[in-house]
Amino acid sequence: MLFLVAGLLQFSYAQETTDPLVLTEADFCYREFRFKPPPTNSENFQGDLTQDREVCAPDWDVSALFGVGVKTTLNSQQYTPGLTARVRLNFRHKDFWHSELKWDATYDHEPEKADPDRLPLWHDVEWKNDLKIVEGANFRVGWNVDTRAIENTASSVEKSLFVGTGPEVTFFLDRSKDFQISMGAGVFTKKEEIDDDVPRARGFGREALQYNGSGPYCSVEFMGKLDSKNQVGVAARLLWDAEANRVREIPVALQYRRELTGLARLICGRYLSVEGGVRYYEDRNLLGEEIEGFAAIMFER
Repeated sequence: MLFLVAGLLQFSYAQETTDPLVLTEADFCYREFRFKPPPTNSENFQGDLTQDREVCAPDWDVSALFGVGVKTTLNSQQYTPGLTARVRLNFRHKDFWHSELKWDATYDHEPEKADPDRLPLWHDVEWKNDLKIVEGANFRVGWNVDTRAIENTASSVEKSLFVGTGPEVTFFLDRSKDFQISMGAGVFTKKEEIDDDVPRARGFGREALQYNGSGPYCSVEFMGKLDSKNQVGVAARLLWDAEANRVREIPVALQYRRELTGLARLICGRYLSVEGGVRYYEDRNLLGEEIEGFAAIMFER
């Protein structure tokens, strides 16, 4: 099963700091000047620059990416390859608010059919919001609100909803801000239900198939822009179950992203993204401790 990084943490994306262009206040307004030519009857006048008007770009910047790729999940039960379609929408209001909505729909093939009635199509939707509070030359303080909903996964998760919010501090490791490290903390709530068809037939009650928990979390993320076309990221988050007083899950994710050019861009799209990671989690009712991983190769246009 895939897990939330960034907002997961997807490098948010590094809230799409995976984008090669990061806009600031200065990118949105500028003064337009025009050259005033000298009078025709003057020999010495050389002309001057006259301020004409202020030109401002729109406050809102919207972009969309459509992708397709191969996604694989692996746990103690089975190895599940699948074909994934992705839609990603980015909204940016100046440099104050950035919102990213990502939807993955995966059609998979299960070598071992633990649940013969399961439809082989599952959905993963992430919505991440980043609000800037203050920014200096070497740091940035913001507030994150992350939401993730998953349904009908290959790992027998019938449905899952995660909501987390809290402050995040980002440190710029160089003047160009190509290398950044972020640390965050906050609170979360999560609701999850395991597929009830097979477990119920084996004697498990419905209450044993559900998880409703909340508590604090902490996160760390590194983002590095190697050059104008290549970027890498690593992100991790720890969720602490306040009621059970123990770790609920630890997702760790990695991403390499490259902007394509030439014939590769024409055929495959604008970006190549290689994603992978592992997630440790503990279900105090049914599954016990579990470790699962995922890997994906995505082309986005």
